[in-house]
Amino acid sequence: MRRFFVLSLVVASGAMGTRAKAELGSEFNPHHLSDTIVVTANRLATPTSRVGSSVTVITADQIARSQATMVAEVLRTVPGISVVQSGGSGQQTSIFMRGANSEHVLVLIDGVEINDPSSPNNAVNLAHLPVDNIERIEILRGPQSVLYGSDAVGGVIQILTRRPVGKPAVTFASEAGSFHTYHERVAVSSGKDDVDYSVTLSRQDSDGISATSESDKSEADGYTNTTLSATFGLRPSRKVSMRFSGRVTKAKAELDQQWGILDDPNYSLDSRERSFSARLGYDVVDNRLWQQLGAYITDYTRSSFDSLDTDHPLDAGNSDYEGRRLKFDWQVAGRLSEQVRLSLGVETEEERMGQSIFLASAYGEYRNNIDDVRARTIGVYVHGDYSYRERLTATIGLRRDDHRTYGSYATYRATVSYRFLDDGLKLRASYGTGMKLPSLYQLFDPETSNPGLRAETSRGWEAGFDLVPMGDPVQLSMTFFNSSFSDLIQFDGVTWRMANVAEARTSGVETLARVRIGNLTADISHTFTEAIDCRLGRPLLRRPKHKATLHVGYQVSEPLLLGLAVNYTGKRDDMDFDAWSARRVILHDYSVLGLSASYRFNSLVSISAHVDNLFDAKYEEVFRFNHVPRSVLVGLTLTP
Repeated sequence: MRRFFVLSLVVASGAMGTRAKAELGSEFNPHHLSDTIVVTANRLATPTSRVGSSVTVITADQIARSQATMVAEVLRTVPGISVVQSGGSGQQTSIFMRGANSEHVLVLIDGVEINDPSSPNNAVNLAHLPVDNIERIEILRGPQSVLYGSDAVGGVIQILTRRPVGKPAVTFASEAGSFHTYHERVAVSSGKDDVDYSVTLSRQDSDGISATSESDKSEADGYTNTTLSATFGLRPSRKVSMRFSGRVTKAKAELDQQWGILDDPNYSLDSRERSFSARLGYDVVDNRLWQQLGAYITDYTRSSFDSLDTDHPLDAGNSDYEGRRLKFDWQVAGRLSEQVRLSLGVETEEERMGQSIFLASAYGEYRNNIDDVRARTIGVYVHGDYSYRERLTATIGLRRDDHRTYGSYATYRATVSYRFLDDGLKLRASYGTGMKLPSLYQLFDPETSNPGLRAETSRGWEAGFDLVPMGDPVQLSMTFFNSSFSDLIQFDGVTWRMANVAEARTSGVETLARVRIGNLTADISHTFTEAIDCRLGRPLLRRPKHKATLHVGYQVSEPLLLGLAVNYTGKRDDMDFDAWSARRVILHDYSVLGLSASYRFNSLVSISAHVDNLFDAKYEEVFRFNHVPRSVLVGLTLTP
């Protein structure tokens, strides 16, 4: 393995801050052990002490301390979430929340749904999403279709971009690391009472590692990523606010095969991802009645190329995919009294996709084309919350979605929480239903489509507590959950079509503890998940029963901070498709250890070092796909 000393140079002019930091405080709590403001839980600003659902908040400070470059790396630390990556940088990256399928997690950037309409199941691929220009990430677990419609069957992840405050600032950064990896970044920002903006341009290049774990060759699969992220806020008057945000990513990843002779030096995927949002808010009656109009666009273009090589003299082909989602929404919210808030919302969304596939092999040519197809959904919801003396909080919501092909579906959700103010204990519980409409591919694929498909549905409950005693060195959170999924869509080998033939159930417990002893802070989490395919009576694929994390920070002195991170993933089932009859395999459990250190010489200069997979653990997250070996990062930061 090649190791390179990493130099990171950051030059900032002016004071840099964020509005959310000013409101929420700079101390990071990785989950819901402190009273932080969240917007995803109720689509209204709500303290976590009044949220009856299990919610996690990851701030920009935590992202910076982790030295992560991609959002998927950050999500690995969250209880209840498993991240599965088919190799190194740029390879397919899926997320499983509480055992639900990857397509059952809705991911938003500033309200924009970034699940890919051109993918077979409308799932999101997090392979190309860097952490640049992110203010915080909010993770809401459990069925959330009442407020977010289709795809929010298992939970919601919302990424919020920076809202800076302070004088104009410019940041330049450059990094280099293992496997000839380079990362450059330039960012400009400014924030005043009436206008703020933040723009970040980043570039990543890496020779990468071989995506396949079963190759005796040294052919590495490289990766490049260029991302432009921007947000702009304008407040022309005390009652009117406008916010615009956008993110554009252009990436290229070299790939390997999933069967046969896996190593493929001529196989690559070009991707372009774009998301934009525009929101207009109006305070009708002095913070007692307000409304917001929003417009959101998601656009995906993917092209794969596979030319002939000596190991694959008879296999070649190319494919093109295009997907777009255009959405408008209107939300009005009012405070009916000091205890009651009510919000109403209307959404209309159109999804479009097209694909062109050509493959040539010894068995002949294969073509599969889907012309520009589309579908529209209209959703209406009502949601209310009630608070009593800062102790009891209850919410209830109802929603109806009308799809032009699949018909109408109703969902609901209710939560309750109770705080014992004297000892810092909060009890909470929730129950709700979720719904996922069939994807455009499942409806229009010329070979396997089934116009008679029904929506996938779920129902689930959770119950837990948060214990945050004042001045106590130990904080604790525990959540029990249970969900059932019906009418799941799979390929039916009898009819050779997509069909609602599967059911699943998941249950488990998430535990989180934070310990403070002097200058040492330790976050410990464990998730037990049992995810069962009810038709087969066997575990769902790629979902471990046990997942645990340990993150320790030790402030040795005022300038010196040390960190340790251990992530454990238990055994899980997968499939070997390199045969006419696929067979089930067991992937071994593994632990990955990372170390970090930072030292600030003065207010101007600091250095940092980070090592991932210190003991070079060997493992597979997907059968026959490689793990990420030991890698090293060292940095130098200048902050005038």
